[in-house]
Amino acid sequence: MATGIHKRGFSRACGWLLAGLCALAGGSLVSASALAEPLQAPFQHGLALYYGGPVPVAQLEHFSRVVVDPVSGFSPPQGSTRWLAYVSVGEVTANRDYLQLLPPSWLMGKNPEWQSQLIDQSPKAWPDFFVEQIIAPLWERGYRGFFLDTLDAYRRVVHAPRAQAQQRQGEIRLLQALHQRYPEAFVMLNRGFDLLPDTYPWIKGVVVESLFKGWHNAEGRYFDVPAEDRRWLLERIREVRTRYHLPVVIVDYCPDEGACRREARQSILQQGLMPYITDGKLLRIDDQTDR
Repeated sequence: MATGIHKRGFSRACGWLLAGLCALAGGSLVSASALAEPLQAPFQHGLALYYGGPVPVAQLEHFSRVVVDPVSGFSPPQGSTRWLAYVSVGEVTANRDYLQLLPPSWLMGKNPEWQSQLIDQSPKAWPDFFVEQIIAPLWERGYRGFFLDTLDAYRRVVHAPRAQAQQRQGEIRLLQALHQRYPEAFVMLNRGFDLLPDTYPWIKGVVVESLFKGWHNAEGRYFDVPAEDRRWLLERIREVRTRYHLPVVIVDYCPDEGACRREARQSILQQGLMPYITDGKLLRIDDQTDR
């Protein structure tokens, strides 16, 4: 990012605040302090997620922080934008170098939707492996932030409460190991609500996908999120913001047409939340011009 305030980023931040204030005036239950959240660091000019390659730096550098997939070969340049590496905790795909290093006994099933294998979170050695074999190489490449995804993947094959508790404890140990090794790392979670009571001091923000508009990868289709699912998510979001005082970014999915994006953005803003609207493959950069 060039020095100084980028005009598009500044306009976006003001737009979020004004939309939130309008929602408050219209009777929304969102608090004034919550509405100010999008203007606070570390997301004053927004968060973007882009999983393609090569990474279009010039189109992304006006965001405060950007999540990219390091498998693209991208290494963060110097500048004001802070680049976060996408890291899948609960699943591994064939294009990840560390797959060959994982003991076969740690792989406990498959996710056919993403052609990935599920990783057992309970082995005692898993947190150290995660830090040494996955995070450390990314740190060497210049990443100082990490977006941790697939935290609930084990639920596909682990159903007993005691066994699920073991998986959860494994992820808590993993986050603790990451914090101990790199205490200055900027760590964000994709949901991970059940981990926050034990890990929130180490977390800088939470991404919540599909609040109003979702993407079904296996079927290759977009969908409207059911109202019941949305109510559950909004309650979890409220807890994240009021109990743990963490910023929340909403990522919704729309095809490349304006009406869906406008509807999703306005719906998110009316909740006093920060939106990022992209396509199902996270290859479209949300420039906020379709409001």
